[in-house]
Amino acid sequence: MSPDHLPQCQLEDSDDSRSHQRYEVANGESIPAMGQKRFTFVTANGVHRNVCAQVTRVNKALPSVSQVCGKDHRVVFDKAGSYIEDKVTRETIPLEERNGTYSLVCWVRNGPNDTELRTQPPATFAGQRR
Repeated sequence: MSPDHLPQCQLEDSDDSRSHQRYEVANGESIPAMGQKRFTFVTANGVHRNVCAQVTRVNKALPSVSQVCGKDHRVVFDKAGSYIEDKVTRETIPLEERNGTYSLVCWVRNGPNDTELRTQPPATFAGQRR
């Protein structure tokens, strides 16, 4: 995620930023890890999830399918309906397909005492780590 996304969430050091980890982006460039942000999102079907997102200079939040799967979830891409499923609770989070790209549409609170949800740019599955 970009450091400009979710300005209400504090940017913290991460293992990747402390070890000077770099990420490879689609054009082959290498960009530095800048830290992480922790937040809770909620989906249109009411599923809440706590997230710790890595921060670097990108245009879109790019969740890693392999990391999602490593957290006891499965990701299903299918013409009949795509989703992330929690293998423990069986809760599902729908994914929307737009022009060949799958997005997770979610909202994040503006702060810990905020009761209103803010729309954020959709998180899109893509990208890789180097």
